[in-house]
Amino acid sequence: MLTVSLIAVTLMGSQPTPSFDCARARSETEIAICSDRDLATLDRRLAEAYARARSRLSNAGRAALVEDQRIFLRVRDASFSDRDQPWMEGFPNLSARIGSRIALLDRIESRADGVWVGAWANEAGAIHIKGAVDGRLRAELSAAEPLNGRWICQTTITGRVENGRLHQGAQRSGNPAISLEVRQGVLIVREIWPDAEGGQPDYCGHNGGLEGRYFSVRGD
Repeated sequence: MLTVSLIAVTLMGSQPTPSFDCARARSETEIAICSDRDLATLDRRLAEAYARARSRLSNAGRAALVEDQRIFLRVRDASFSDRDQPWMEGFPNLSARIGSRIALLDRIESRADGVWVGAWANEAGAIHIKGAVDGRLRAELSAAEPLNGRWICQTTITGRVENGRLHQGAQRSGNPAISLEVRQGVLIVREIWPDAEGGQPDYCGHNGGLEGRYFSVRGD
């Protein structure tokens, strides 16, 4: 531990400083960031983008973003630790992952409750909601396991918002109903299984799911 700290302290004198104290760097990812000028700069930009995104959100949105950022950091660290493994071949490196996260954070915007149409996203997925002349909405939902896409989900639901929710029953036997709700500017997606049994939807790969909280984002 002492050796790691001494390395981090030495590097601080010659490199741009990231958002955290390099003297306290412990993980392999943090040490790599502290030892690389470009990564340190990216980490600083990431922290700034995260702060800006939080400032645009409601209290509920901020709480959701804290959890989403934790997911990103876990994925970031796992992808860097496994970077030489065959299952990571072709997936983004550390720099690209941080850059993609900055891009997502910069797209996050506030949205009033009751405004459904548009794009929503989080670390794992994206939802596009479109309106129709008859008052119905069409929601296109997709997600992928954020480390290396070991599972992918994709489905579409349509209907009218009733009692603040866009709800569609199970489209096929063995699938859950899907419920969407916009609360304090955050889109909440729930997969509702009969009798709370749980299971594996056929619109997802093994262990996949769409449940979560999604943020309003500027269009692609």
